[in-house]
Amino acid sequence: MQINTKKESISKELHEILSLLYLSKKIDLCGSELDFLHRRISRRMSVTNTNNHQEYLEYLQHNSEEFEALQDILTINVSHFFRNAFTFEYLDKIIIPKIINEKLKTANPTLRIWSAGCSTGEEAYSIGILIDNYIRKNNIKLNASIFATDIDQKSLLKAKKGEYLIDSLKETKLEIAQNYFSKVDEKYSIIPRIKKMIHFSNFDLLNNQQYAPEESIYGDFDLIFCRNVLIYFNKEYQEIIFNKLHRSMNSSGFLILGEVEEPSGEYEKRFQKESTLFKIYKKI
Repeated sequence: MQINTKKESISKELHEILSLLYLSKKIDLCGSELDFLHRRISRRMSVTNTNNHQEYLEYLQHNSEEFEALQDILTINVSHFFRNAFTFEYLDKIIIPKIINEKLKTANPTLRIWSAGCSTGEEAYSIGILIDNYIRKNNIKLNASIFATDIDQKSLLKAKKGEYLIDSLKETKLEIAQNYFSKVDEKYSIIPRIKKMIHFSNFDLLNNQQYAPEESIYGDFDLIFCRNVLIYFNKEYQEIIFNKLHRSMNSSGFLILGEVEEPSGEYEKRFQKESTLFKIYKKI
């Protein structure tokens, strides 16, 4: 666990709260932005009727079930299918054809993709749908594996189930909804063919022991999605994450970031922006 102990960065009490969370759940959030931590922990303080970090720390020490609630509120993510539809349109029309055309020139074409911080699975399934749709429309023979990871086990359980309410499909085209979902009661379920493409697993982007998901064995990704993850971490921790992303990509891989994210520090020189309109970068 890497703890930032700078006094101007994190208070003693907050440091101890996050240390206890790490000991209980093995989740390291000490690199998260302070404003984010204060907002989320304040919500739990309100629920537990504690007035400050010291009182909440004492509450944690005497109520082990609170760790579950704290984890939930610090790792909660909001997602839906084809979030930022314009970005997915660019991927569909430009990036995916480019990657696949290069892959088809090799002896054993296999497409490898990582959705880092996949939340409840909508992003990973959206990627799988785009690839499957392109392959079928163009009558292409190509193997595709998508590795989707998150730190939150509850989110991963929902992702593996692959069932969503209609709100999750608000940016999904009608043709896609009809071809790739089946409606069961009030929920929409991903078809089995797409489920088989995706490997969901737990992965901590700040864990120094691994640079890529264990299931992927060696990384070598053609495309990595890491959207709306970096915004929750300070610059020091962003550098750790960028190191993993860069290391796990192949020499011509693409990186997709969130709308307010961009490579920082030394990694500004290790990625080249692919388009002025989107946060899509190519490994240099």
